[in-house]
Amino acid sequence: MVNVDTVIKVNRQKVVPVRAIPFITGGAIGPMAIAQLLADPDQGVTAHLVNIGRCSTPMQPREWKVVQQRLDCLPARNVNLAETSTLAVIPSGTYIHVESLHRLYEHNYLDREDAHEMSSMERFDLQLFFEANIPQDLIEFVFAGFSRPTAKAAIVTTPPEQTPLQTQPVSRLKAQDDQIISKIIALGLDPKRLQKNMQGKSGVKADIRAALGDKGIWAGTTVFDKAWERLRKMGDIIDKQ
Repeated sequence: MVNVDTVIKVNRQKVVPVRAIPFITGGAIGPMAIAQLLADPDQGVTAHLVNIGRCSTPMQPREWKVVQQRLDCLPARNVNLAETSTLAVIPSGTYIHVESLHRLYEHNYLDREDAHEMSSMERFDLQLFFEANIPQDLIEFVFAGFSRPTAKAAIVTTPPEQTPLQTQPVSRLKAQDDQIISKIIALGLDPKRLQKNMQGKSGVKADIRAALGDKGIWAGTTVFDKAWERLRKMGDIIDKQ
């Protein structure tokens, strides 16, 4: 792992490569979620594609719909992982403005109404890490389509005594997602084939909520519901048809 400054400049504006977003968000926004958000015109965020000569053109939501469809063809376990086979589906040379990423993150993933209940460490975990930990073998891949000197100049090797956890904590949202999925699997269930609730009876969601409790990262009246819906939106939780 190396610590990489993911903010670069295109047309004198601060932007980040779309392929870097999973690392910037600590895994909270994976490749599938990125494609879904950029395919949704209601988000009001446009990604751009760098062309020859550093000119850029906007990518339309319909183009990200195609990216979604390609991601759907990958094995389910790979769809939201930041690895070469998945990131390759995200077009190289695509970027969004730093302000746009902040807006997407705050609108879709940040429980601002519960912020007053968080500890200072939990609030820190919700920040975006623009100096992100990226595996050495993925750096050139993440910055593909942008000028190579920009990408290399941004690299700072992580000191040997530090671990990825020390330089970039697991985000609170990622921890919530992981705990929910782990609890579902512990019950012997497939997160992508959950039984729908029977009328008058509590279902899997209620069982998971009770198992996780309401302390720590689960403090707040709406935290669990938002985490559950976030996983549904990303396709990590699916009901049987």
